[in-house]
Amino acid sequence: MHIKNSLFIKSLDCFRKKNLPQYLFTVVYDLIYYFIFIFSLAIFIKYILPEATFLFQTNSFVEGMQNLPLEALMVMGQQIKSSLYVFGIFTALIFILLLANFSFFKGLIWAKIFNKKLDFKKVLYLSILNFCLMLLFILFFAITANYVVAKIQAWFFVLVILPAIIYITHSANALFVLGKLKSFFKVTFKKIYLFILPYIIITALTLVVLFLLSQIAIYMNFIPFNVRMFINLLVFIIYFSWAKRYLGLVFNKAL
Repeated sequence: MHIKNSLFIKSLDCFRKKNLPQYLFTVVYDLIYYFIFIFSLAIFIKYILPEATFLFQTNSFVEGMQNLPLEALMVMGQQIKSSLYVFGIFTALIFILLLANFSFFKGLIWAKIFNKKLDFKKVLYLSILNFCLMLLFILFFAITANYVVAKIQAWFFVLVILPAIIYITHSANALFVLGKLKSFFKVTFKKIYLFILPYIIITALTLVVLFLLSQIAIYMNFIPFNVRMFINLLVFIIYFSWAKRYLGLVFNKAL
């Protein structure tokens, strides 16, 4: 294939003036997604997690209980029950928010790339799909923890599990938005060869971006930490918004 007709070159069309507004929409969608994600995580860590801190201090907690009278133990038991209730309810709410946030905004991004519409019903079904994927990934983690030698678990996760999670998630979400989820196994596994080069290119460019940001950071120490983190996040969002456009072309070819 002539390089001018390659999907990589075609993916760069998103930076042309006529395509730029559509591309910028995907950048904004992703930016909002990460703001909600970070805000939700901060709320969970600051306000919800402290409700269950005693769970992480089991030994000292049990030792302290041994010296308490019965009435104090009953009061403490009620407090523990109340704390667990609050922790469980709000953890579930945060989880639902994060799941909906991911499904809605990532769905919007793929919908923008493929010029498709995304309504409430589709977001609901996409959320169910992503929940099922999450259960599958938990199974991946369990298999890794129980059947992979401890010395290589970290490398196995980075080189096998993480790429598999990213690949399967991208494929399932993109094909769902396209209305082609029935072709999931055909596209994702039978035609995996179409995605090998694009993912190698994206991974290589990701490493280049990381290297450049690390070098720039050396000369940006005078800038407040939060501002630097925001700039880094924005750079990655701009980059991965293009990467999804590139993958979108590959999905269309695979179908």
